[in-house]
Amino acid sequence: IDLAICAGAPQNLYAAVMDPASGNALRMLKTTDGGATWNDLISNVPNYQAGAGWYHTSLAVSPTNPSLVYAGGLGFIVSSNGGASWSNIDSGADGRGPHVDHHGIGFDASGRLLDGNDGGIYRLDNSNPGSIHWTSLNGNLNTIQFTGIAVDPSNPNVAFGGSQDNGTERFDGD
Repeated sequence: IDLAICAGAPQNLYAAVMDPASGNALRMLKTTDGGATWNDLISNVPNYQAGAGWYHTSLAVSPTNPSLVYAGGLGFIVSSNGGASWSNIDSGADGRGPHVDHHGIGFDASGRLLDGNDGGIYRLDNSNPGSIHWTSLNGNLNTIQFTGIAVDPSNPNVAFGGSQDNGTERFDGD
């Protein structure tokens, strides 16, 4: 379960509930009265989890606009109308976007969305349809998660590592 609250309108909360059996969103809920009543939005929510909600799920609502909601999983979606409809924003107008497997989202001091995922951290600089732009903030961060490593049996200066969602890496040297 992910919960998100609008700092500027704290009576507005959203909840994303994952189904442990399917890995998809089971419910997407919204309240505008601090939790006294809830509306189920799931019929409007695209399958942004793609069966992996057990591994990655994130939810955030704008600190100033209670109708602007972001949800990440395998994909990344946004609603600008309080969950009545959603758009896919996991790729920018330039064809680039954040890495998959979205684990944490929040906002910087300027109110821009930050996305933490298996590939590092990305910032959404423009969320307007047709003009979406993501910026990688990784710089020189080494964010690859290795799941296995092996040394070449005939050359101890060569090693291979399998990485989470980033392929196989080769290291050679001393």
